[in-house]
Amino acid sequence: MTTSPADLSDLRPRRQILDRFFKGSTFAAGALIVVILALIAFTISDKSMPVFRAEGLDFFTERRWAPSKEIYGALSFIYGTAITAPTAAASGSSANTPVPVMCQSLAAMPTA
Repeated sequence: MTTSPADLSDLRPRRQILDRFFKGSTFAAGALIVVILALIAFTISDKSMPVFRAEGLDFFTERRWAPSKEIYGALSFIYGTAITAPTAAASGSSANTPVPVMCQSLAAMPTA
């Protein structure tokens, strides 16, 4: 038994409707992700503005984190993350294995 192209013509309108629905729902999901990411970026920026007003760019360039002296610097944390994260991702290891722990201890910058 063979089917001719004429027999499949009745499926085309339904297929087009489903394709349009899939295309629209995929676009809506992508747009929702972009909106959520924008809201996250806005919230983080909004909540961090008091720190940047008080510390300025020294927040990124200061090595020490000493709340008792009101010195807040994120450089050592940023450096440690920049060294540890790619190494852990490349090795495919979890946080409980010695490789990320060793990398983090090697990346710890001495405080002045």
